[in-house]
Amino acid sequence: MGYSNQLITVYHNLATMLDAGLPILRSVDRVAEYAKGSLKRTLMQVHNALSREGKTVHEAMSEHPKVFSEFDCTVVKAADESGNLDACFRMLSEWYEFLRRMKRIVMAGVVLPLFLLHFAYLLFYMVNAFLDSSGYVHAMINVVRALFVSIYGPWLIVWLSLAYGKQIPFLRKTLDGIAFWIPVMGKGVRELCISRFAKSFNMLYKAGVPISECFASAPQAAGNYWVSRMFSRGSELIALGKMPSEGFSRRLPREYIDLWTIGEETGDLDKCVDKIAEISSDRAALYLGEVARWLPKLLYLGYMIMMVRMIMLMAQRYAAQLTGF
Repeated sequence: MGYSNQLITVYHNLATMLDAGLPILRSVDRVAEYAKGSLKRTLMQVHNALSREGKTVHEAMSEHPKVFSEFDCTVVKAADESGNLDACFRMLSEWYEFLRRMKRIVMAGVVLPLFLLHFAYLLFYMVNAFLDSSGYVHAMINVVRALFVSIYGPWLIVWLSLAYGKQIPFLRKTLDGIAFWIPVMGKGVRELCISRFAKSFNMLYKAGVPISECFASAPQAAGNYWVSRMFSRGSELIALGKMPSEGFSRRLPREYIDLWTIGEETGDLDKCVDKIAEISSDRAALYLGEVARWLPKLLYLGYMIMMVRMIMLMAQRYAAQLTGF
């Protein structure tokens, strides 16, 4: 979501103002004053929906799906019903701060290798242009084409698939399944989705929403079809008078199922689900941290292979020119 970084501040300020006793209308108005661009307009529209149309915060936010995700609206709906909006916005602010930290960890290790890769392509085709006398304009065209084929083209396909693939059920299932097969990163994605489910479920549960309704809404907030299915039978088993954890997928880490079962047996389900969210968040950070540590090394390896190939090709062409004289 493009607004995630700005929402960290928005949610934090809303939580602070509500905790200080300011009404929600005044809090939204104050936050909108300091926002910029389209987010400012969106917050003003939310304020108008609250003040003039009498809508709830959840209803007002749901009218702007490009800004407020389904996950956000799910937990805000529960907070609307319980009156715990300050705790809800604080949780959302912490959640987006956690996501930003994960992105920074990965990006910090990728920026320099990608820069070197661009430099390698530029050097390679410029030297080729010098040896072949094909001209530097032709060389730049080759640079752009090589970068698109190897970097920007694949990323564009991934971005389009993620942006629009969720609207097609079959494609969504496929993409969500492929995400788990990515070495190391797949485990991080799974743990992030479990954390989203646990946080969403606990917010609904603490708000007093019936547990069957928690299981109807929280799996959708996981953000991954297959993780949602791991918990989806919970409401079905509740209707049969059984413990929800009996229907959890065996593909879930065993300790999560054990923690949930302990919470059901002791009556401290909220504390146990909080622990699941904490553990899954820590694991996601660990796995994504490993990605950030190893990805640059793989990119450097690819860079070195490319450089060796470039040197060999240039040496061959130079030798061919020498033998031609």
